[in-house]
Amino acid sequence: MAVIQNGTRKSVAAIIAEYNPFHNGHKYHIEQTRLKGADFVIAIMSGNTVQRGETAIFDKHFRAKSAINNGCDLVIELPYPYSSASARDFAFGAVSIIKRLGVVDTLSFGCEDDDASLLKDTANACSELTESEIVSSYMKSGMSYPSAIHKAICEQYGHRHVNCLSSPNNTLAIEYISALDRLSCDIGILPVKRSGSGHDTDEISGNIASASHIRSLIRNGEDSSAFLPYDISDAVFGDIDRISDMILLSLISDIKALDRLPEELSVRVRNVLTQGSAKTFNELVDAVKSKNFTRARISRELLSAFIHSMSGIQPTDVLPYARVLAFNDNGRLLLKEIEKRSENITVSSSLSELEKYSYELSALDNFTSRIQSLSACKSISNEFTGKFDGYIKD
Repeated sequence: MAVIQNGTRKSVAAIIAEYNPFHNGHKYHIEQTRLKGADFVIAIMSGNTVQRGETAIFDKHFRAKSAINNGCDLVIELPYPYSSASARDFAFGAVSIIKRLGVVDTLSFGCEDDDASLLKDTANACSELTESEIVSSYMKSGMSYPSAIHKAICEQYGHRHVNCLSSPNNTLAIEYISALDRLSCDIGILPVKRSGSGHDTDEISGNIASASHIRSLIRNGEDSSAFLPYDISDAVFGDIDRISDMILLSLISDIKALDRLPEELSVRVRNVLTQGSAKTFNELVDAVKSKNFTRARISRELLSAFIHSMSGIQPTDVLPYARVLAFNDNGRLLLKEIEKRSENITVSSSLSELEKYSYELSALDNFTSRIQSLSACKSISNEFTGKFDGYIKD
């Protein structure tokens, strides 16, 4: 599927990311991807909401432009609900876009282990055990899915595979590989070993820190400039706790919203809301946390209940479209190739145009953009009528 330009084969790599926010570690990943042979780099980037079950710290247009200015050629949005889904569905949504674009020959991802064979073997092990009786029995005994699959793989395959699966970025890498297999994608993989601090830690290594640590610095008003390859002095950051009153009131007033949650979680949420002990979204998440539900899953479930309650939209299983958020001159060339090669996907920067492909996804895109704006105390823009300004001239 490589692009042929002036008679020369050009390699196109895709990266699946949140860029929440884009930082020096992400820039390093893009640089390594190019050093390992990629001529073009496409990022499939989460839009207004992220996998942690929160709104993004900066709006998607700002994050997309930051990526273009630091090595990407084209940024395409991974829309809600895929952006706030489990790792399996997050990966499936992103890989389905990559496949249908028709130009990508390599999927590059950051991970703790860059042993492609081990990652593939672990992905195969997960696929074999996902719906197995042993995993099902562990979950019935009260284990969360991640704990059940870890225990089953340890028993069936040994500690090497479990250690591989235990690292957060390896977990996503394994889901990407599984999605490539499920979708029968003829796309190679390029594991890039993470440099510096670990995922979701406060460790610092030179000018690289985790996205969670950088978000913490930004929200506390501390200097994060050492870890970011661009200026954020004029950027407006978001925090989901700023819209806590709206979320809690919605969950309290809409019984059906809580009915959509898993029963055990629904009961716990109702009890906390009745007691009135949680004053913010994050306090609610912490109050209902249990061994059966990870914090990220609870956040995703509650955010989803809120969004569907407020918007009145229940998305079907429609595959995501490809909304262009930003591109440079190389990205313009890629878009021309995509126009010729893409299959069963609508590609556009215009949400009004994409609405013709999926009313539900486009309406949710507009709605979650407004939620993100509220979390950042910004003026609320309409994504259907906003003017595209994502072209970054080289």
